[in-house]
Amino acid sequence: MIKPSKSSKWYRYDDERVIPVSLREVLEENYGGGISDSPPTATNGLFPAPPPQTRLARQAATWKRMTSAYMLVYLRDDVIDELLAPITREDVPLHVIKMVEEERTEMVRRRKEQEEMHLYMTVRCIDVESFRNHDGLDLGSFDINDKETGRWLHSYRVRRDMTWAALYGYIAEQNNLPRDHIRLWNMVNRQNRTVRPDAPISIDTQGSTSPLLSNGQWLIM
Repeated sequence: MIKPSKSSKWYRYDDERVIPVSLREVLEENYGGGISDSPPTATNGLFPAPPPQTRLARQAATWKRMTSAYMLVYLRDDVIDELLAPITREDVPLHVIKMVEEERTEMVRRRKEQEEMHLYMTVRCIDVESFRNHDGLDLGSFDINDKETGRWLHSYRVRRDMTWAALYGYIAEQNNLPRDHIRLWNMVNRQNRTVRPDAPISIDTQGSTSPLLSNGQWLIM
């Protein structure tokens, strides 16, 4: 429970939620434990035994214990105006400002990526280096979760409406190669659980807008 300023309301800071609370909630929930864990028993017959706790009473006791404050801060009346003065940008350390701005930028990036996810797809590619550094069956390892072999795999996030000609140019640029120095082959999964080149993919010199295939498609360069 926090009261940000002298004249403001009380607020409950609960993980990701901040909600206003009444003064009664502040006073009752800060201390908790209003009902003891176990009911007192009669002593030498001097006091009558209390009635057994109901299920709701036991739940209330548990709830109060869980909401007890673990830190209470008291402010002196004669310095409350100084302590609760409005916070200016100059009061905040520069590294905190930088961290918050970076987190905000990353949050905007993730939101935009989520909104545009349906516009993009992932194309994965192996090349001569993938084959050269592979020790096993097939032309390379196609396990994207294997960190050891995964570094020899190339993943490209491209728009779904990209043409094959545009993909040729993009992959050539990413590998610092002339476009006519690479040839892409489509890879297919066979029934014996191997992956083999199927057919070369030609560049349409007429500028065809034929889109790419499925998400996660494998190519060999």
